[in-house]
Amino acid sequence: MKKYISTFAAMLLAVVAFSQKNNAMDRYFSSYAQNDDYTHITIAGKMFELMTHIEAETEEEQELKDALQGIEGIEIIGSDSTAIAKVQYKQALGKVGNDFESLMTVDDKDAKVEFFIGERNGVVRELLIIGMVDDGFGIVDIWGRIDLKSVRDLTEKMQVIGMKQFDGDKAEASRH
Repeated sequence: MKKYISTFAAMLLAVVAFSQKNNAMDRYFSSYAQNDDYTHITIAGKMFELMTHIEAETEEEQELKDALQGIEGIEIIGSDSTAIAKVQYKQALGKVGNDFESLMTVDDKDAKVEFFIGERNGVVRELLIIGMVDDGFGIVDIWGRIDLKSVRDLTEKMQVIGMKQFDGDKAEASRH
């Protein structure tokens, strides 16, 4: 009986540990979140759910609601003044696991941004953005059921670094 209880407890512990590591930020970049030198922003899925209940008065507001509909959460970690932004950018890229595919790379003299997607069963479940500009370094992790066009429209409105080149000639689709 003790053997079964021990096995059950181990399985329960594994399930709990796995469920807590459900996004890239948790799996690969938790050390940044614990570092006081970085700003850490977490937006819970409930916030997006609340926003979808607001009645849209314009087409732009409706587009925003549509973009937010499937998002379960966003986590952002960044610093706008770090002397080792290039090193941090390269280290962060090296931590991304095989469960992500490179979607696009923006390589400019002033900025470097890499976009990754995580798909499960043909559905984009996560969008991971790692970037650096001058002395700034940041990671954005968006998860849920993601419509990439809606996310692009939303981030263009929010002016996320590198998104303005999403359709431009500097955007380079990568296959890894």
